[in-house]
Amino acid sequence: MEKQPLFELKNLSFSYPRSSRPAVERASFLLYPGEIFGLVGESGSGKSTLAKLLCGRYAAPAGQLFYGGKDTADFSSAERKAWRQSTQLVSQSASASLSPRMSVQKILEEPFRIAGTYRQKDARAVRILELIHAVGLCGEHLARLPGELSGGQRQRVAIARSLAMEPAYLVADEPVSSLDASLQAQVLALLLAQRKKSGMGVLFIAHDLGLVQQFCGRVGVMWQGKLVELARTEELFDSPQHPYTKRLLAARLSPDPAVHLSLSEEIAAAPSGAWEETSPGHFLMA
Repeated sequence: MEKQPLFELKNLSFSYPRSSRPAVERASFLLYPGEIFGLVGESGSGKSTLAKLLCGRYAAPAGQLFYGGKDTADFSSAERKAWRQSTQLVSQSASASLSPRMSVQKILEEPFRIAGTYRQKDARAVRILELIHAVGLCGEHLARLPGELSGGQRQRVAIARSLAMEPAYLVADEPVSSLDASLQAQVLALLLAQRKKSGMGVLFIAHDLGLVQQFCGRVGVMWQGKLVELARTEELFDSPQHPYTKRLLAARLSPDPAVHLSLSEEIAAAPSGAWEETSPGHFLMA
């Protein structure tokens, strides 16, 4: 790619206390502005932990994370604040990310208050209406508390809040899993429009491989905390290289859930962490 990467991860690792293995282990790859990068893998593979590392919610004890060409470990407090404002997270659990005591109006006003933007009441009100309409809700939802909304409506409020500051990068962790097909299409169209408007990049974490195949330009596959394969979407779906990727794609087509749950002996030896380029742009952990 000709663009300079927005994020660069070098052997990034993270472990939770009392965990028997790292949640993320030696992750190394690049993320670019304007790119939609898919991240797939079974539950517990480390996808959500990696999302929080990219947003600065967690600090990695090992490895390096570069943002805009600079190691985030060396950021000043002002640089760290700018990084966290420009990299927004849509959590897979909207209920946990929204204050139950704040109305939707207050929830959407909060990013502007923190950043000191849209100080004029009229301009702020217009912007909030734009956001709420963009995710398929209406003005009357603004007076409601999160507990008065359905799960899908709460998820859409969380997405609207994440887009309020027009972030440079959106980390979307299962952003549409609680929505029906028509609303999924509306939200994905909104993300594409925002990308076209501002050049926003997206890390798109999902279990729905069909959505990933349609929506993403490149895909990374995580297994047991490791990024085991990375390729352009078409090549990864047409010619998966890692045994786990093959199993993951086979499970999508098989009615037998055991296909997904059973990893054969060919995957028993964990990858060493060294990348092998099997074809231009297609990387596999050797």
